[in-house]
Amino acid sequence: MHWTPIGGIKSSVEVFVGYLMFDAWIANQDRHHENWSIIVVPSSALTPTFHLYLSPSYDHASSLGRNENDDVRRERLTTKDRGRHIKAYVKKAASAFYSSLPNAKPLSTIEAFCEAGRLYHDAAGFWLDQLKSVTPQATHDILEQIPKNLITETTIEFADTMLQLNRERLLATRSLFQ
Repeated sequence: MHWTPIGGIKSSVEVFVGYLMFDAWIANQDRHHENWSIIVVPSSALTPTFHLYLSPSYDHASSLGRNENDDVRRERLTTKDRGRHIKAYVKKAASAFYSSLPNAKPLSTIEAFCEAGRLYHDAAGFWLDQLKSVTPQATHDILEQIPKNLITETTIEFADTMLQLNRERLLATRSLFQ
């Protein structure tokens, strides 16, 4: 296995900061201890040494409000009730990470990214720069390419709105990592 570092990202933990940012962007609430892993590759058959690699990100099925039906999605997109609106909904995305052992409340996906970013601010800044380069039009165009027999227009609008709101929220954290 070989990996070429990009933009100053040189370690697995710095890549994982990117995973946490991605989770916050797509509102993935399923990055628990069984949804990330390390790949162990022996150096050779003759030596007991090995290399460790962070596996590619996987299992994003609990993202972009996929548990909601179109009636709920439409209501959250159009309601005037601030507590039910999609702007409130995206803020409720919880990670599987906690700020401390006795704390019973998990961090939000944005808080988990920010906590990692406090430790690895260069990595957080790099990943935020990558996110900034992904335009809202680009993500909208990707959603529009999904065959219409697999996704409804309401689902597209809901996912698109979630991505744009979370993008704005994440980019607003940029000053924490400078």
